[in-house]
Order: sequence, then structure tokens, then C-alpha cells
Amino acid sequence: MAGIVPLGLMAGGGPSTPFSRRRWVAGLASLAVLTGLAIPLASMQPASATLPGPVVYQGEGFDTASPPPTADMTDWWTTTPYSGLGIYLGGENSGGTNPGHNYIANIMTTGYAVWLYWVGPQSACATQGNLAAFSNNASTAQSQGEAQADAAVAAATATGFGNVYIVYDLEAYNTNNATCVTAAASFINGFQFEVHNADGEHGAVYGSSCASDLDDLVNHSNVPEAIFPASGDAHFATTPIECIANNHWDHNQRIHQWSAGTHTRFLAGDSGPSISLDEDCADGPAESTTAWNLGCH
Repeated sequence: MAGIVPLGLMAGGGPSTPFSRRRWVAGLASLAVLTGLAIPLASMQPASATLPGPVVYQGEGFDTASPPPTADMTDWWTTTPYSGLGIYLGGENSGGTNPGHNYIANIMTTGYAVWLYWVGPQSACATQGNLAAFSNNASTAQSQGEAQADAAVAAATATGFGNVYIVYDLEAYNTNNATCVTAAASFINGFQFEVHNADGEHGAVYGSSCASDLDDLVNHSNVPEAIFPASGDAHFATTPIECIANNHWDHNQRIHQWSAGTHTRFLAGDSGPSISLDEDCADGPAESTTAWNLGCH
């Protein structure tokens, strides 16, 4: 995750990209099969009022702590395979920047889908040091998760979103410690309950596919509606992913961060300004005007 110190993923740049498509030839995908998703096209308000809500997005994207200049994003629309961008809403452990309503509206007008990260407190057993932590008491952790959900939804609303998926960033921690596993699951259980049942929005979780114990979250009362697993297996796919059962979150519910600390990858014959980023292959929810069916290449 680019918002705080990245997970210890493989840093390979991935395969070369002979793919030469240009985004304007892509049609709308009739893929809104996730429960609760709708394609907000005909009734969508202008971007200045309310930013577009969630659709099923299939394609490539990236995460980076500092949002690239709008001009670079415009160039990359036709020179790179990326059509999605991770946006940081905030949170006490966030190292990313919420670029604000106008920036997001501009890139979404270009065509980009966005997903929204909230980087709040982490496990007391987090692999990274010096992070604000939630309690190791399961009941307290659940209440803290609920409070984080309210804060994240408020930040999304203030940014201009009216219907959102909030992705909680749960960084790697010591999953051999049973107390920490229970506390983390309780925290996410509270987060998901509050986002969905109290705030009327949607919840998802980002984390290490193995070291955040994501697959265990299917065993709890309030299961995240999508997962954003990070793994170093360096392949353009959302299935299989190490430590995640193939039949869990298997209905357009995965965005896979498959590389970290790489650089902008251009289509064959193209070049331009380059930054350090983490790359994603998506078959899951994102905020967008269009349900892109682009695939990963």
C-alpha cells in the first residue's frame, strides 16, 4: 500500500505489455451483478454535485500516496493500461493525500475508476512499527471499528461521494498470535457492520493476502463485501491468489495488488512521465461513470 510503508511484496515490474488498445473503443459492460451495485448513468448528477457511485470494474489500476498531476493522468489514459486509481480518504495512519473533490471529478470525467482507502488504526501485532493501534480486547476493537467506519464515510461524503465502497487498509500483522487475530477480525467485523448496516454504504478490506489473514474474515458475522488482497505473486489475475480460497469473494469482489514499488508501465510504443506505484488487477467494485470491462494484460 503506497499510503504507508508498502507491504513486503516482490518488486518486479511485471511482463512487458504489447497490448495496444485505446480506451475509447471499450464499450459499457453489463456487469452490475454485485449485490447493491448500480450503474449510475442516466440519473447521475453532475460531478460538481455528487461524484459517481460504485460499479463493477474490470481492468488495471494503481495506488500511489501522492495523486499524480491531472495532466499526467490525462496522458496515461491513452499511453498506459491503467484505468483505475486508488484514492486515500484519510485515517490516522494514512501517509496518502486526499486530493479532493475537483481532482477526483476531473479524472473520473476522463474515464478513470477510483477506489477509496481508509488507513486507520492497525493491529497491535502489526509488522510495521510506530503505527496507531486498535485494542487487543475484541469488544473494544469492534467498537473502534464502528467508529472508524463513521469517520471514513464522513470523509467520503465531504469529498463529494454519495454512494461508496470504503476499503479499510489492514496491514500485515503477526497472525500466529491468536489474541491479535481475534481482535483484528472483531475490528473489521465492527467496521463492516457500521458501514453497511448503520451508514448504508459498502465495506471492503485491503491487506496482505496471507499476513492480514483476509480469508478468515468469511467466518464472521459481517463479511466484507469485497477484498483488495496484496500479494507478491506478480501475475495479472484476481484468481488464484495465495492464501485466499478461490470460492471466497468470487462474484466480482476482488482487486488484486500484484506488484509494489514499480514504475509507470506504458503500452507498446508509448512513453511519458513515470512515478513509483503499486499495480492492481481489478474485478471488483470501484466508483466510476462506466462499468469498464477491460481485463488485465
